[in-house]
Amino acid sequence: MPGGQWKTNIDGAVSNEDWSVLVQLARREPAKTLRYLTSRLCSADAPLKWKAVRALAAVAGDREGMSENRIRRLLQRFLWLLTDESGNVPYGVPEAFGEVLVARPEFQAEFLPLLCSLAYDPERIQTGPIEREFSGLWVESDSPPRPVRRKRSKLLTAPPTSIRNPKPEASPAGRGAGFD
Repeated sequence: MPGGQWKTNIDGAVSNEDWSVLVQLARREPAKTLRYLTSRLCSADAPLKWKAVRALAAVAGDREGMSENRIRRLLQRFLWLLTDESGNVPYGVPEAFGEVLVARPEFQAEFLPLLCSLAYDPERIQTGPIEREFSGLWVESDSPPRPVRRKRSKLLTAPPTSIRNPKPEASPAGRGAGFD
């Protein structure tokens, strides 16, 4: 099936929440389907994101089409996406992680403690609305993102005098030190 037709069929099954059709499509190309559905988790359209979450659970719940190894790798990827090291903004990943664990309870003993430990990490706890905008802050609302104007700060040409050596001297290697 050509790529464009495949995406159209997947998108149709997801939008209609026709999980049996989605599972049949996923059996043909399981890795491609998981990657595509995972990419839909960060949709700005909340209903579409939640359909992608449920779609991932439906596909993961198909034990004939999705091996334990493939689901384990998906859950490991979700864990990676939830860490700071990944550099990602994991919109929809915690929800999908939980739904996959419900669909495949054999992974709960292995992954549920890890997911819960992330929920109790004080550095990850956020309260209040999340703000959306182009430079990294996003506003949680029904309206589309709006640009936020910010004042530009002047670049510092030299470090503050409190950390600067007022009388630079030559270092043992013969270069000017200045910032010891």
